[in-house]
Amino acid sequence: APSESAIVQVFGSNFESNSAVTVNGLTAAFLSFMDSSTLLVRIPPGVGKGLDVVVTNNDGTKGTLVAGFTYTAPQVTATNPSNGPSVGGFVLTVHGSNYGPSD
Repeated sequence: APSESAIVQVFGSNFESNSAVTVNGLTAAFLSFMDSSTLLVRIPPGVGKGLDVVVTNNDGTKGTLVAGFTYTAPQVTATNPSNGPSVGGFVLTVHGSNYGPSD
């Protein structure tokens, strides 16, 4: 799983200043209550697509955006070298994007 979380805005209605947010059941770190329709959170590292986003108010009322978030999958674009001996022992460089915080 990717090791770095992302900051996202959650839009809806009737949010409270102490609302809790989860993505696929994992708790997002609350950053800011913008207003009753916008929250700013840091989602946890993860993988998957079409994951549910749930906002829970202090009184227990919940709102769910079904399939509301998708983590961007890593993309491999090339390797160098493109072939090598079956015994291994050589350095293989993998080029691409979305590998995490150092790409």
